[in-house]
Amino acid sequence: MGMSKKQLHLIEEYRRRVGLCRQFMNDWLVFNQIINAYNSPDADKSQLENQFLQTKSKLAREHKVLKETLQEDYGLDNNTMNIISGATSLEAIHGQSE
Repeated sequence: MGMSKKQLHLIEEYRRRVGLCRQFMNDWLVFNQIINAYNSPDADKSQLENQFLQTKSKLAREHKVLKETLQEDYGLDNNTMNIISGATSLEAIHGQSE
């Protein structure tokens, strides 16, 4: 017995949500790598700064989409995103306390 259209639609929606979450997590990993690379002696700080700004913007967009899509199932603290969105540079992030 095959699945109904409703069941197939739900499966597709769950796959889409998992894909959104996976991309968000991957971008957080990239963001973390950028932050960690900043203090490296051979770091190209200009390039890292550009990557930081691009990744920060992408995370903010993804955060909004995930929050709207997952609604009550979305549990990222808004303070985290406020810190990220309020940071004007990678150096400013490094200057903050953990």
